[in-house]
Amino acid sequence: MASRLAHTVGSTDGGEGLPFVNWSRNNGDLRVAHFMGMHALQAFPLFAFYFAKTRRAVALFAAFYLLFVMSLFILALKGRSLIPTQAITFALNLKANEVSNEIADQQSAFIRSLDSIEDASALLTC
Repeated sequence: MASRLAHTVGSTDGGEGLPFVNWSRNNGDLRVAHFMGMHALQAFPLFAFYFAKTRRAVALFAAFYLLFVMSLFILALKGRSLIPTQAITFALNLKANEVSNEIADQQSAFIRSLDSIEDASALLTC
């Protein structure tokens, strides 16, 4: 961040951000990996005190935490957001299509039931 004088990768700083933390929603943001890496200073002792039974468990936790933070860092360097907005938009469009198809099916079933009621009432009036 210091050499680039910016925290956003793939765009200029500023713009849309996640609520509260203001991390970029559209591009890579180095602050995510920085935040998680700095909180390792609190996560390791808490994990060791409350959950770990052996030193090996703490070492495994540290290794997985390192992989997690490194993956966040690489994701940011590639210019990709923590939350992929394209995937969310795609999922929302899929859900909207499913809902509209279900509504269309219910409408056609309702119309068929009205037709059958009209046919039944025509038979009763004869």
